[in-house]
Amino acid sequence: YFAVCSDEEERECELYIKDENCRNMGCIFQNVSIGIEKAYFLVNGSSKDSLIQFYDEYIDLYKIEILTAPLNVTAHCTRDPTGCIITWHPPLTSHVENTKCFQYEISIQNK
Repeated sequence: YFAVCSDEEERECELYIKDENCRNMGCIFQNVSIGIEKAYFLVNGSSKDSLIQFYDEYIDLYKIEILTAPLNVTAHCTRDPTGCIITWHPPLTSHVENTKCFQYEISIQNK
């Protein structure tokens, strides 16, 4: 189950990931917005044979978001020693409004 805050109703998993024995082993939630509030996740299970303890956690989704690479990367290099001009657009993200917050590292393998 997933909820953005304690006021919101929990949503059950929309798409379960199953193992080779058709047991639910993971979950995919679609259209999840990443804001500054912690998201609440609850995982529970059932068994005829034994009691399964639930697991729940509040997670800052923006801390675990996997960002895309910068877009429209271009490089213009000249023969003189001034080097190269490299430009790009910031990656798409769901929570950063100020793109000046990003830092980039460039590794030039061969000019």
